[in-house]
Amino acid sequence: MSQSNNDSSFLEYMTIDRHYTFTPTTFTKRQVRPSEYTLRNDGTVAKSHFERERLENERDALIFIAENSSIPVPRVLEWSDIDGVGSLTVERIRGDSFSVVYDTLEPSDQAKLERNTLSYVEETLVPQLQSLRSTKMGQLAGIVIPPVRVSCLDDRPQWEARTSTTSRYVYCHNDITTNNIIVDPVTLTVNAIVDWEYSGFFPKEMEFPFWKKSQEESLEEEHCYKMIELLDAPGDPPVAQQPWAVSDFSFKSLWLMLSWIKIRSSRILSVIFSSLGFPNAFRA
Repeated sequence: MSQSNNDSSFLEYMTIDRHYTFTPTTFTKRQVRPSEYTLRNDGTVAKSHFERERLENERDALIFIAENSSIPVPRVLEWSDIDGVGSLTVERIRGDSFSVVYDTLEPSDQAKLERNTLSYVEETLVPQLQSLRSTKMGQLAGIVIPPVRVSCLDDRPQWEARTSTTSRYVYCHNDITTNNIIVDPVTLTVNAIVDWEYSGFFPKEMEFPFWKKSQEESLEEEHCYKMIELLDAPGDPPVAQQPWAVSDFSFKSLWLMLSWIKIRSSRILSVIFSSLGFPNAFRA
């Protein structure tokens, strides 16, 4: 959810699991209170997995990214917990989402915005994220929260935090859509990347290129099932057996044995040819 807006006045609205508040200088995202729950037709509460954990992860991610990269992110101002309801307040970024700004521009400026954004994402944002590595898969707190495109097909309540003997997991935002790229409507450059709820250390293939594909493409079942396979894959893939391979010791032993046979054979042949009157026919 983009946290910027051209209207600087006070604004608030709510979704199934989040309450959002804008002021001229701040943006607050909090869990919904029990009194605000949305009920389904059957009377059950409409809730999603990891509602609290995702908000805590965004708080931790904003601090982590600010300390370990040059990627512009909102500065964390306050975290509160009142009666079990978490609330995160950050600075409000100037500008608006790529999607909103793009629709206000002339074709030539739209092309410029596309070039600037694509260049930043592919040459700065993603490389910096992928330079942050870990031997353990998952969010900074140690749990695994898969992105929405995975949970829409597999809503298991818990995922295994797989580990590797190498730092094969890279930091992924997991939701770099045009709604989460805040740009300056004047300079047409990127001001910040927002909404880090699903970010964490994952196989690099998890960073789906939303920035140049449609939302529909990102939800194709083939792609989503591939993401599930990546999450379930062992941290250290099994090494294929190579029955034809020999150890270094065995190879050296075999080489020495063949060399000895060649030398002995050469001497035997030399004796045989010499006895037949051809002393120079064979030389070891």
